Amino acid sequence: MSLSRYANRRDSNERLIVNGLQDIGCLVCRLNRPCDLLVRWRGQIHLLEVDNPENKYRKRDDSQLMFLTQWQVPLVSDLNEALRAIGASHQIGA
Repeated sequence: MSLSRYANRRDSNERLIVNGLQDIGCLVCRLNRPCDLLVRWRGQIHLLEVDNPENKYRKRDDSQLMFLTQWQVPLVSDLNEALRAIGASHQIGA
């Protein structure tokens, strides 16, 4: 059995998104593959991929891109986008 020698890098904006989702009552599980977040909101499950345009090192391989496309996983870069993606009516800063 081999253990990963390197921790998976998280997008810098992910923590703010996760905290904001949890603040409105979401259950959030951080994943590494095939997408970043598994979110339960009002009995529904949502998959989210956190995207940070400033992260130049973020690479997605072909299999991950195929999954994100086939499953229509929203790419979110801030809390408002995440809230819209799960159908929450809250808007931060609106």
